[in-house]
Amino acid sequence: MGVMVSALIAAAAAPATANGRFPATRDVLLGGEGESVLVVPTTFGLLLSVNGGGTMRWVCEEALGYQGTYDPSYAIGNDGSLWLTTFDGIRVSRDDGCTWTAVGAPFDALFPGHLVADADGRLWAVSAQAGSMNGVYRNDSPGVSTTFTRLNLTLSLI
Repeated sequence: MGVMVSALIAAAAAPATANGRFPATRDVLLGGEGESVLVVPTTFGLLLSVNGGGTMRWVCEEALGYQGTYDPSYAIGNDGSLWLTTFDGIRVSRDDGCTWTAVGAPFDALFPGHLVADADGRLWAVSAQAGSMNGVYRNDSPGVSTTFTRLNLTLSLI
């Protein structure tokens, strides 16, 4: 009995981890109509509110389309759509984070290094493909389109 109690105490005293690292938040984003969407990326998925923080729910990494120690970049469209980067491209949710769909080309063949929404509601993304010329891409109407157009700007990763 004493060995079992000691084992339980030792297990309970171990630090909590999320994918082999300490659970932590990485950012806080607020957006959508009336700033009703609150996104808190964590090392174990996403904390999400669609009512301005009144209630929060957790979305696991597997549902978002990635796993492990990867930390995606997130953006919120003016319409409340949710966008994130994964190893397999950019994904979007238009139903409050319940389902996530890959946007396809050009990010079906390029790794999206970063994603951000600007004050005018456009989405900006950069590709971060090692060993190739990378580009800057923009979606001018993310509320209705998943199309990212390459701009005449290039980045070279060293």
